[in-house]
Amino acid sequence: KDPRNCLMLPFWLNAIGGSHVVVMIYRAPGEVAASLVKRDAITTAAALSLWEFYVRESLRSVRGLPVYLTNYDQLLADPAAMAGELSEFLGCNAVDTSVRHDGSFGVDPGLRHQVLEPNVSLSVSQAELLGTLDTLVGGHKSFDAPEGAPMSALSLALLEERYVAVGPAERSRSEE
Repeated sequence: KDPRNCLMLPFWLNAIGGSHVVVMIYRAPGEVAASLVKRDAITTAAALSLWEFYVRESLRSVRGLPVYLTNYDQLLADPAAMAGELSEFLGCNAVDTSVRHDGSFGVDPGLRHQVLEPNVSLSVSQAELLGTLDTLVGGHKSFDAPEGAPMSALSLALLEERYVAVGPAERSRSEE
């Protein structure tokens, strides 16, 4: 749920040791932006920059690992199908339909607080990144996402502005 976890993933993979499989679920940037604007009172442009930064870091931190990538819409649309696909990717029979007779597998679409914001304008690099994610949906035995276009100067400036505005005390609290 917390995209900042991608920043700590390399540490945890090393600390835990052994083999790992990553299930990565991404949300539409407009939904993420709407959520951040509401929660953190930041601009849509800053929120989209955060989305881009965390998605890029997520992709970097899972390179070379077995990864199953999907989007939030697919998960909500058919949780049973998603559970089946994940079971197949993992090579196990992890789907126990007796657990949830309603087929929801514990996924509650009512918890979706933000719905796609159709009027969000993505930068070229953000649109390219979203397109890349959409083409990579599915299972990968060894994940290797293309680098893609670098973040725009505006996105980098907005991230820097946000970092400075938050201040050291707030950063340390939010990173706990």
